[in-house]
Amino acid sequence: MSNQPTNTFTRVLPKNDLFHGHPLRAILLGLCGAVLTCGLLFHLYLLMDLLHHRGQLPAHEALELSDMLGEETPVAGLANAQPLENGGLLPTVYWALKRPSFWAGPLKAIAQWSPMRTNSAALMVIVFNLLILAILRALVFSRVRAAGQQTGIEIVSRLRRNLHRQALRLGPSDLANNETTYIVGIFGQPLETLREEISSWVESVARYPAHLIFVVLYAMSFHVLGTIEWLLPLGACWFLLHRERLRAVETKRIAAERSAKELNLLVESFHKTRLVRGFGMESFEHDGFQRNLDRHGENISRIKQNERLSIWLARLIVFVVLAIVVYFISVKVLLEPHDLSEAAAFVMIVIFTTMYFPLVFLRQAWDYRKHGSQVLDQVYQYLDRVPEVSQAIGAKFLEPLSQSIQFDNVHYGVGANHSLLNALSLKIKSGEVTAFIGLNDAEVRALTYMLPRFIEPNEGKVLIDGQDIAWVTLESLRAEAIYVGGQDLCFTGTVTENICCGTKYKTQAVMDAAKLAHAHHFILKLPQGYETMLGEHGETLDAGQVFRLGLTRAILRKPALLIIEEPSVTLDDDTKSLIDDAYTRLIPKRTVLFLPSRLSTVRKANRIVILRNGRVAETGSYQELVKTSALYRHWEYLRFNDFRNES
Repeated sequence: MSNQPTNTFTRVLPKNDLFHGHPLRAILLGLCGAVLTCGLLFHLYLLMDLLHHRGQLPAHEALELSDMLGEETPVAGLANAQPLENGGLLPTVYWALKRPSFWAGPLKAIAQWSPMRTNSAALMVIVFNLLILAILRALVFSRVRAAGQQTGIEIVSRLRRNLHRQALRLGPSDLANNETTYIVGIFGQPLETLREEISSWVESVARYPAHLIFVVLYAMSFHVLGTIEWLLPLGACWFLLHRERLRAVETKRIAAERSAKELNLLVESFHKTRLVRGFGMESFEHDGFQRNLDRHGENISRIKQNERLSIWLARLIVFVVLAIVVYFISVKVLLEPHDLSEAAAFVMIVIFTTMYFPLVFLRQAWDYRKHGSQVLDQVYQYLDRVPEVSQAIGAKFLEPLSQSIQFDNVHYGVGANHSLLNALSLKIKSGEVTAFIGLNDAEVRALTYMLPRFIEPNEGKVLIDGQDIAWVTLESLRAEAIYVGGQDLCFTGTVTENICCGTKYKTQAVMDAAKLAHAHHFILKLPQGYETMLGEHGETLDAGQVFRLGLTRAILRKPALLIIEEPSVTLDDDTKSLIDDAYTRLIPKRTVLFLPSRLSTVRKANRIVILRNGRVAETGSYQELVKTSALYRHWEYLRFNDFRNES
């Protein structure tokens, strides 16, 4: 496998970022949690040793302990030395001093505290400390989890902001909405899953490596050589489990492929019914179908059996290895009691047993990383795309259209083998009402998308009043060339916000534009009028109302060039009448280009431009084309004839 997933994940969460902000907080808290875990294990050792010795020492050992502590102490009793019966942790201190132990010094210091010299007081202190340490450890790891979650939230939020900015750059050139569909598919659940995986990965990396290192060091504090010896079978266990997991995954994959082929054989039977019935092959087909069905069932059973076998084999490996470790630790206690106490042996068994789960979680963290990288590959594939349109350095301000629009030998294609416009040339006079039609809507949309520079010609030029629009500022161009889309939606916000789109306009200007587009009347009927919330969490408008709102948005800006793509849905007669009247009001003193979906709009145009195979096929008025153009009559039949869909 390539290193791409790792590199992609590193791109969103570089190593340097692990030592800043929430990841750093998670790592530091993970270290604190590891220290608290060792504290718990140490107190567990004290508790087990206290329960084992019960605070008792023979008289001569009690006297020896007094000498070790270097103090006059009642440990040994009076001159006729008595056995120690209620010494708390003093027996633990004695054996720690007798054996070469890292804990001899700390335990000797603990023994100076009088409550640790009686059984009941020592037990109370140890249990209380265990409770406090357990609570602190739980709180620390909850904060590690919170830091990991916050890291995931911040990273995914940053990705979503970048995707939104990139969508604004790439979106206008997306003629078929393929890019929008692609990014919408990633933006939702895949990024939510990525957030959870990043959170879990950060938590695992911050928590478990420190845990493993600290508990191994803690085990070494009791017996260095023994710890190293016992880690070897545990390492072998982990290696065998990893190999078994890979084998099980590969076996399941092969079996699943075989099962899919057998299932396809079953499905093929449904495509042969005419042949089977025509040649009287029912019995033969039934027998063949049953054989394939039985084989498919056997394969499914084999898959499940292999899964169960793999699970039990993994468990057996774990149990056998742990049994070996427990055996050798027990042998060490029985044969060499001066090297390892019973309590230390018990704690070491606990350590080696619980090391399995951090290793499992770390392996899962690697799986999170790999799966998250697959989502990130898709995200960065989109983010790394270069916008088709950008503003040229030194671009000039565009004056309002006053003479003509000219397409000069324009070529445009999507991909290597999908040409939409091919050496297209066309001139449109200012003040003219032009309808663009064609058998391929993508060609028409591509041509009109070039005017506000949503897309760029691959070759050729688009000129307004003789000036190449590639060398004018996007702001001045899009202020004078407004595109009203027939499929545009309302965004979440008030009616006024939907009309003004972030620009401040006087209320009266907004209302005048709405009246001109025949939107004012239905807006006033909304619950809060112009302050009514629209969008997903507000009121919903029908297609005709949304379109008139779009016309209002365009009229408010008073553009010299207005491009109108009509809704493809069927509108009621009242809405059609209102839209036609709005056209009559807004057409004078400006150039209007229609992408019509209604025949009345086609008839309204001064000139109709028919595109075919990426070129201008024919132009003329409606009256001319309906008489002389077979291509136009064919287009009209396909769009408006009542019998066009009958077979």
